[in-house]
Amino acid sequence: MAKDRLYYHDSKLCEFEADVISCEGPFEKEDGAGFWKVKLSPNAFYPESGGQPSDRGKVDDVDVIDVIEDEQGEVVVILGQEVAGKVSCLIDSARRFDLMQQHTGQHILSAAMERLFGYETIGFHLSEEYCTVDLDVDRLDESQADQAEDLANSIVFLDVPVRAEFVDDAKLASYELRKVPKVDSDIRIVSVEGFDNCPCGGTHVSRTGEIGLVKITRIDRAKGKVRIEVLCGGRALADYRRKNKQLASAATSLSIHPMELESQVGRILSQLKESKKSLQEASTRLMEYDSARIWDEAERVSGVKVIVYDAGQGGMDFAKQFALKLVSNPSTAAAIGASGPDTAYLVVARSQDLGLDASAVFKAAITSLEGKGGGNKAMAQGGGAKLGGLAAALEEAKMALLEQIG
Repeated sequence: MAKDRLYYHDSKLCEFEADVISCEGPFEKEDGAGFWKVKLSPNAFYPESGGQPSDRGKVDDVDVIDVIEDEQGEVVVILGQEVAGKVSCLIDSARRFDLMQQHTGQHILSAAMERLFGYETIGFHLSEEYCTVDLDVDRLDESQADQAEDLANSIVFLDVPVRAEFVDDAKLASYELRKVPKVDSDIRIVSVEGFDNCPCGGTHVSRTGEIGLVKITRIDRAKGKVRIEVLCGGRALADYRRKNKQLASAATSLSIHPMELESQVGRILSQLKESKKSLQEASTRLMEYDSARIWDEAERVSGVKVIVYDAGQGGMDFAKQFALKLVSNPSTAAAIGASGPDTAYLVVARSQDLGLDASAVFKAAITSLEGKGGGNKAMAQGGGAKLGGLAAALEEAKMALLEQIG
């Protein structure tokens, strides 16, 4: 029976002796490594199920790769070596306790959401990094999240008992359940005293105080419903420590107190917006001046002003605007190059009164940048990763323009 698994009766049991009932293998993984499927009696390794990851550990000093439940409902421990006889088993207790903190914390938070707002939990996933809870609602605002957090943590701080037991039909009827059991037999109820009763086969702490803290770190949407990301216990502490260091580092760089960071960031962003606006205006004025000067100085070839120019670090947008400004003059053809952090850009354009094919010129020149792009006869643009090829690309463009002009 499923209830014979040791973790059902003692979630903190992490060392035990067992007999190897069967050891099948070797089977081959995709990387060519071999593995064995081992069944133990008794067993305390938790298999991945119900949204909770499986245990890790050792069997006679052989690392546990995974723990699964087979089609017959039996626990199978996946090992990288063959084992036999009586074995000593060791479960990774830190991992087990972490998963217990997350899982019980999720139960309490889900119960809080339902008690406060009637929001039912319709999905749960516990990974090695975070826990997500899907709620049957299309919106959850921050004040509601805060209220649910406060209620959940009040239960944590009360340090009430958490109990798990298998029940028969008569005992089941005495429980007020948050969820309907998914199975008809071997029903196990996990109870947070005075707060929540929920059918569950996972591992849980024995008292709520062991959870330490329940923290919602993110509110998203998934398939039209709300998905919250939750960290409990040690994960919440690690998250706070990391974010506190980031906060302190950012505050230090600005020579302010961390509590002033929010207001100062707003001020800095406002200043940055104004600076960008001023820079854009100055850049536009400079471009207008330079384009007018360059156009005036350009020589005519068969009546056409041919302008080939490297605009420096302006990037694609600047090169495009520069080219358009030049060809707003009649009888003008331009090939403008510019550079970005890791890309060289090329824009070829001609004024509307000319019959030149800018796209053909661009195609002839872009190979020097080992890049790609496109356009039409009036203008073509693109870029490539070969930064050192910009001079050659401009020269190719110039030759192609002159050839079309004749």
